[in-house]
Formats: sequence, structure tokens, C-alpha cells
Amino acid sequence: ARALPETFRGCVISHSLPVLQCLSTRRLERVVALGGELLAGRHAFVGPTTEAATAQLRVRTFFLTPCGIDARGLYAASPAEASVQRQLMDIADEVVLVVTREAFRTSAPARIAPLGRLTRLVTDQRPPSELACALRRVGVVPHVVDG
Repeated sequence: ARALPETFRGCVISHSLPVLQCLSTRRLERVVALGGELLAGRHAFVGPTTEAATAQLRVRTFFLTPCGIDARGLYAASPAEASVQRQLMDIADEVVLVVTREAFRTSAPARIAPLGRLTRLVTDQRPPSELACALRRVGVVPHVVDG
């Protein structure tokens, strides 16, 4: 959210409280908050209310930050969070994974989706070799950026 240029006038849809707070001071065309039950540890809304709001929408690009990623897929801290993230992926034209090196080392119990659902990966470190091979197989090229 902080990386959006000042000239951006599009619509942002989010279930993330920190993203919504960041954007509340910006002059955007529209910000849509997906309310529901607040998952305190992730500062994100989840549950049936969030999913009902999501089902009515479409997005061009969904920026996803899961708890963990490995060669088998993407993972969330809870089934409720994984469900909302899957639904957000389903309404998106593109799914851009944005993770720090911590996501390569973190384990989480709830599978969100396989790697093939991704369009792009942006990270601060090259993925481990097993993950890099799996990403190549599904046609996702990691973009490594300096923090």
C-alpha cells in the first residue's frame, strides 16, 4: 500500500487492517474494506462476512502475503484465513505473491493454493533451490528486490 504512487487513482480492495489504515490518508478513487471477524495475529478480516463481500467483486491484481511458502504451495495460519485468501485469488486476474525471506522458513498449517495459481513472485531473497525449481515448473519467475 505504501508503494502505490501518489498518482494512483484506482480502487483498492483489502481485508487487511494495516493496508486500510495506510490508505485512509490517501486520495484514492475508492477503498473497499472487506469486514468480518478480525484475526488479531494477522490484522486481517476473515469469516463468512468477509467471504460474502468478496464473492461480489473482481480485481485485476491481488497481492498475497501468506505465512509460508514451499515447493508444494502457499500456507496461512488458519483455515479461515486460507479460505479468504483462496477466494481473493479466485476473483483476481493476476496473483502476485509478495514475501520476505521469512516466508521461506515459516511453516503454517492451512494450505491456500498450489504454486500454479501464482502469476508473479516478488521477494527480498532468492527462493531456496527446491522452491525455485517448483516455481520454474509452473512458469513463475521470482523478482528479487532490495528492501
